[in-house]
Amino acid sequence: MIEEVFLNDPASRYWQTPSSPAKAERGGEKLAKPLAKNLPWLEEILAQQAGFPQLSLLLGISDDGLPIVLDLENPESGSFLIASDSGFDNTRLLQNLVMAALKGNHPYDLLVHLITPHADSLDYFLRAPNCRIGYQPVDPEVPIVLEEMVKMVISRQHDHNLGNSHLLAIDGLDVLWQSVDPQSKLRLDWLIRNGPAAGFRMIATLDTTYLPQTSNRTIDLFPSRIIGPIRRENDARFLSGFNSRFLSRLSAGEEYLLITGEQVHNFQVIQSEDLIDAEI
Repeated sequence: MIEEVFLNDPASRYWQTPSSPAKAERGGEKLAKPLAKNLPWLEEILAQQAGFPQLSLLLGISDDGLPIVLDLENPESGSFLIASDSGFDNTRLLQNLVMAALKGNHPYDLLVHLITPHADSLDYFLRAPNCRIGYQPVDPEVPIVLEEMVKMVISRQHDHNLGNSHLLAIDGLDVLWQSVDPQSKLRLDWLIRNGPAAGFRMIATLDTTYLPQTSNRTIDLFPSRIIGPIRRENDARFLSGFNSRFLSRLSAGEEYLLITGEQVHNFQVIQSEDLIDAEI
């Protein structure tokens, strides 16, 4: 299998196939034809990951059938925001990305942390050796966790030997925003902006229904976006730069638009067979 390594320097030893999707103009060109639905399971792709970076995250399958893989050692893409009109679809995508992170990386390389309203029902994740934190947004421990994460990133800014990389997955950015105190909100913003350069990546979801309940300043701090269907034109423009008609061509829960820097990819969601079996 030939891997497409996303956002890598072409001179990198991990570079396999340059990203060259059909250019999507912000305004309304057609999306590429979707892939067939008989996609491989996440576990099947990870079993053939010899060409992936040591620290990586499988995001999905591009229209040409190649895996889109985020190199977690390259901070250029920053933190990621998943946004669409369906909170359920966003949650399912985030759970599959978390599973890809847990299964695709050694615990000595990557530690994963979860803040989600579903924390009490995600034992499948929390039992993984490289999953360390699982809290609900309203838990009193969350402000303490954010404070400790800020301290860790600050210490790493002065130490070139970073050690483990970290991934914080937040399901429901609006819920977290409404649940924490002003100081914690400032720490969250600081982590979004400064974490990636210190080996601390964040991926958060946002249901557009609750967009007005979340700070626009915080949303703007996410340089990379994973966008699903969004009906309201103003929301579509604000979150993606594309119009709602363009985004409506995406198959809800199956296709997302990946936007980072000048790159735009239409990709299919890869599901974990274990998540289906666990009925999470």
